[in-house]
Amino acid sequence: MENTLLCVLLLLSILIYCGHCDEDDVQPRATLRISPQGLLYSVDTVTLQCDIPDYTDWTYYWYINNQPGYSTHGKTITISLPDQAGQYQCLGTRTDRPQKSQLSKALSIQLTALPTASVSISPQGLLYSGETVSMQCDISMYTDWTYSWYIGNNLDSSTPGKTITTLSNRAGQYRCVGVRTSRPQWSQFSVFLPIRVTGEFTNDAPSLTCRSVYQDTGSFHSNLLQYQQIISRRLH
Repeated sequence: MENTLLCVLLLLSILIYCGHCDEDDVQPRATLRISPQGLLYSVDTVTLQCDIPDYTDWTYYWYINNQPGYSTHGKTITISLPDQAGQYQCLGTRTDRPQKSQLSKALSIQLTALPTASVSISPQGLLYSGETVSMQCDISMYTDWTYSWYIGNNLDSSTPGKTITTLSNRAGQYRCVGVRTSRPQWSQFSVFLPIRVTGEFTNDAPSLTCRSVYQDTGSFHSNLLQYQQIISRRLH
């Protein structure tokens, strides 16, 4: 009888001990989700959500690049790219048992480059005062862009469209950018394209002027007809 009682007590001790040992194995698992999904761009705002099954009284702790970040009472945080890109994890804590969840798997936020914009010009080469110049904004990927043009850093609202026409007299540094409703909503800005007048048209042409000169010596012993060529040319 005494041996039986000892065995029962020993078995209870083992069960209690094992229960504490296995506490980590029964901790709720945190799962980290991201919105939007898919490719992420440098102008995006991203929402991260930490889901932990069972219970609703969690305080959420966020880890950024394997370092403790901050805590929140809500399960979501919003981050802005590119400044807050990195690797994120989360876990939850509470006052009652279980007092802690498992740490979520790492979620890496990586950026994709925005589509590239470039500007082409026609005609190419030297531009003359008063010439009509066409510029075209080409953007890689997608076809539903709305185009905006800038002269320097100022938006030129008078020139919408993929192709614009202007006079060479409107000298300046031109560049373009694209906007669309779906992601990615922006393209990169094109590099500046300088427009400057490097020559000037002129209607002047070489001219030939003939002048007749009559000299009277009083004794009329000669008539002199002189022709003088005057050639003038203005070069610009």
